[in-house]
Amino acid sequence: MPLTNQMRTSDQRPADKNMALPQAPSVSAADENRRRSRWIKRAKNILLDLVFPPSCASCKKEGAYLCGQCRNALRMIPPSCFVCGRLTPLRGRVPAGATCKTCRKKTVIRRFLSPFLYEASTAEALVRSLKYHRILALAPGMAQEMATYLAYYTPRLPRDACFVPIPLHPRRERTRGFNQAELLSAGVGVLLNIPIMPILARTRNTAPQAPRTKDERRTNLEHAFSAPSQKNAPRLAILIDDVKTTGATLEEAARALTSAGVKTIWAVTFAH
Repeated sequence: MPLTNQMRTSDQRPADKNMALPQAPSVSAADENRRRSRWIKRAKNILLDLVFPPSCASCKKEGAYLCGQCRNALRMIPPSCFVCGRLTPLRGRVPAGATCKTCRKKTVIRRFLSPFLYEASTAEALVRSLKYHRILALAPGMAQEMATYLAYYTPRLPRDACFVPIPLHPRRERTRGFNQAELLSAGVGVLLNIPIMPILARTRNTAPQAPRTKDERRTNLEHAFSAPSQKNAPRLAILIDDVKTTGATLEEAARALTSAGVKTIWAVTFAH
């Protein structure tokens, strides 16, 4: 029988009064609140984009937080030594970005990967826009670049590797409203399926690093981080931050992880 005839025949059947009607799936109040919150957030973002259209963090052209022209201007560079900055390509079993033999006594960080130079105008604009202008929409794209770079130079990460974001002091995080290192590590972790372990704590609310010399930065950060001793410490902890300048922040954080029992430490930043 044709489908149309079947439909007509079924339409003529009397409804069974005792037949139970299908019930709509129950929705908990918590689920409803989450759905409503997501809807309000999306509506708010749409409204903000209408009132304040997004503009490129670098050239300020309206339309996107990073326009195509500025995106194409970003140029990834090969990995370099964490201490001396010398290019360190893959050599046999020594991975790209490994700390030079002559520099290994100066740091506990064994490998450094950072795709962009901070001096490049676009990279600097992205870092500053995320950190100081609170354009959080930039974080996923920046995390994507970091994940792509890390995956290219390290196709297979150890199974027990983890990402450790550089923490802010609670007082500074409350003032800023977020921690850019946590946003980046969360994005990279999802893309590479690597867990996040926020085991570092900022024990001192240090003064801003920006205006200080290399020696002053090192002194300013002494004993600024702590990490509880780990019975099952990860074999590899990868520090995540937005930018490396002198390396004092990453180095002090790495020493705290070493004291907690972590054996190998790498560092990954968006720019340096």
